[in-house]
Amino acid sequence: MEKIRCPICNQNKFKHILTSKDNINHIKGNFNIVKCINCSLILTNPRPSLKEIKKYYPDNYQPYKTTFSKTAKIIFLKNKFNFFFNIINPKSTLDLNPKQKKANILEIGCGAGNFLYEQKILHPKWKIIGTDINQKSIDTLNKNKIRAFVSDLTILPVKSKSIDVVYGWMIIEHIHNLNQAISEVHRVLKDNGKFSFSIPNINCWEYKFFNKNWYGLQLPTHLYHFNQNTITKLLKKNGFEMKKIIYQKTFANVFLSIKIVINNNRLPKFLKTFLSSIFNWNNVYYFLTLPIAMLLSTLKQSGRITIIAQKIWNSKKI
Repeated sequence: MEKIRCPICNQNKFKHILTSKDNINHIKGNFNIVKCINCSLILTNPRPSLKEIKKYYPDNYQPYKTTFSKTAKIIFLKNKFNFFFNIINPKSTLDLNPKQKKANILEIGCGAGNFLYEQKILHPKWKIIGTDINQKSIDTLNKNKIRAFVSDLTILPVKSKSIDVVYGWMIIEHIHNLNQAISEVHRVLKDNGKFSFSIPNINCWEYKFFNKNWYGLQLPTHLYHFNQNTITKLLKKNGFEMKKIIYQKTFANVFLSIKIVINNNRLPKFLKTFLSSIFNWNNVYYFLTLPIAMLLSTLKQSGRITIIAQKIWNSKKI
């Protein structure tokens, strides 16, 4: 375990918020969440080192699961019901003109590469690159003719000012060398290029309600727990301007948090299994809860947010 200074303001004075455990892989250990007294960033501290954290990313880790066949079906539905998807799915309304003939995109922390696979089908002429720390995922992508490489994001083997958009879906909160990684994103982007990514939003009702059982905490792999203010400060420090915050329209975290509560309860195993099966997140629940999710999005209370930031090409990083 290692203690760190705040990656935003470099201070080392923190207030203890809570102590919880690994509710995803159920590996033993307790972890502290603290709040920086100076800039208010909430983070896991102390945290597992780069070497120690590997055991919390087993091969059956959800983002490593390839769903190319499912992705192909989603693409079919998107093409048929494009207007509907543009309303409910923020990834359909981002930063590049879908009719644009040429574009260079990079996804950091691409996992199994399902998003990259989707882009390859939708935009066969775009130059698509992915990177992740998992060698098996990278090998699978390369076999599917998607250029990908292993990287911890401190060094990206990509030319400076060569990328139009860098994507990062639920990855920023996992990165040990945070400022180095975002600095690399800044380097590879073209002048005024975009950095689009999603993160859990700790400034939401879900966290206040579920607390240490909130799915968005995901200790200890989530090293930072951002809200709108702290992510804006981090981006500004590294030469980015916040352009837009999209509050995602999904109730998924609530169902996943309820399952954590069930698993942490002293109930008979058969009852836990039964109750967990009832709260398995699926498309039926998605559409049933969509009106509530849309309301929460309007109130800026979504548990997940998507950020669109723009590189300030002549910026002097703090």
